[in-house]
Amino acid sequence: RGKEIEKLFEDASLWQVGENREKVSKAREELVKIGEPVLDYIFEEKINTDRTLELRAIKHVVRKLRDEARKYILENLTSENDTVRRNCIWLLGEIKDTSSVDTLLRLLQSEKNYKFIARIITALGKIGDTTATVHIMPFMEHEKEVVRISCAEALGKIGDPRATGRLIEGLGDPLFTVRYTSTWALSKIGGEAIDSLIPRAENAKDTVFLVQAVITLRDIVRKDTLDFEDSLKVRLFLRKFLDSPSWVLRGYAREAFGLAGSDGARSILLQAYEFEENPFVRRRIEDALNLK
Repeated sequence: RGKEIEKLFEDASLWQVGENREKVSKAREELVKIGEPVLDYIFEEKINTDRTLELRAIKHVVRKLRDEARKYILENLTSENDTVRRNCIWLLGEIKDTSSVDTLLRLLQSEKNYKFIARIITALGKIGDTTATVHIMPFMEHEKEVVRISCAEALGKIGDPRATGRLIEGLGDPLFTVRYTSTWALSKIGGEAIDSLIPRAENAKDTVFLVQAVITLRDIVRKDTLDFEDSLKVRLFLRKFLDSPSWVLRGYAREAFGLAGSDGARSILLQAYEFEENPFVRRRIEDALNLK
C-alpha cells in the first residue's frame, strides 16, 4: 500500500486551484480514510520537509487524525533534526493540542535556541491554554526581537488579563514591531486592560510610550464594547491630549476620544476639526466620526 499512499500524498500536496481543487481535496480525504499507515508514512518520509504544500497536506491529515497523530508528534519533538522538531512544534499549535501544553512548557524552559523558543511560544499561543501565560510572560524581556514579538502575539491570542502588565511594558519597547504587537495583544484583552493601562500612561515620561498607550486605548474602544464607567475613564484621560502640541499624540488622542463615544465627544471633535490644519490629525478625526 506504500505506493498508493505515496501517490495520494503527492496529489494532496499540489496547489489546490483550478482543475487540481477537486483532486487535492479527494486525495487528502483518502489519506485520512487510510488512517495510521499514512501517519507512519508522513513521520518516516515527509516530516523532514520545508515545502509549504507538503506541510499543508500534513496539517490536514494530522488535524483529522489528531488523537492518533499525537504520539507521532511527541516522539519527534526531541529529534536531532531541526526541521523535524520545528514541524512537530508547529503541528501541536495547529491542532491546538491542550494535552501537550506541559510538554511544550518543559521544552520552553530548557531550550537555548532563540528561534525554537519563539516557535514554542507561538504554538502555545495558538493552543490558547491560560496555563502557559505565566511561563510565557518573562520572555517579553528576551534580547531577541522575534521572541518578544512571538511572546506578545501569543499572550494576545491566549487573552489572559494576567499578562496585561507585561504587555503594557511592551508598549515602550525600543522596536516598533514589538510595540505594535503589544498594542494588538492588549486590544485582544480589551476593557480589562484599561485600569492598568491608564495609570501607567498618566505617569509616562516617554512620549513614544504615551503615544503607543493612546493608540492601544483607541484599538480597545474600537474592538470592545465598554461600559459607561470604562468609557468615561478613557475620555477623561484622553482630554488631556486633545490639544497636545505633538500632532501625532493629538491625532491619535482625538481619534480615540471620538471612538469612545458620547454626543459631547462628537461635538468637541467637530469643533476642533473646523480649526485643525494638520492633515494627519484631520484624518484621525474623520475616521473617528465617519466624516468621509
